[in-house]
Amino acid sequence: MSVRVSFTPCDLRVDKKLAAAALACRPTLTRHVCKQGGIGYFGDKLLGATLPHLVEHIAIDLLVEDDQRLPEQGDCQPRAGTTTWLDHKRGIMRVKVSCTPQTVEPTYAALVRAVALVNSLLEQ
Repeated sequence: MSVRVSFTPCDLRVDKKLAAAALACRPTLTRHVCKQGGIGYFGDKLLGATLPHLVEHIAIDLLVEDDQRLPEQGDCQPRAGTTTWLDHKRGIMRVKVSCTPQTVEPTYAALVRAVALVNSLLEQ
């Protein structure tokens, strides 16, 4: 699934305050494997990340949490995502999160929840 995420100002990045707030509610973000800028963990790349990249990882975190909460749904699905620039000047990025035909609705819901969470953290 692919969504466009825009933010202003377009040079806004995750700072220490936002990183601390995000980790306070989603501590497992630090353990996500992240290939952006070389293989490593998102916890090491969180400071300075773009807001859509944070949205990507929060959405994946929410999906993994939902998978663990609903084991009757079957095995946990592998989750992966990417975030790429579409228009740097206007602050528009594409966030992609893997899904199957059976997981389209929960994947979309996780992306919407992730955007809402980032917005609420910015308001704090």
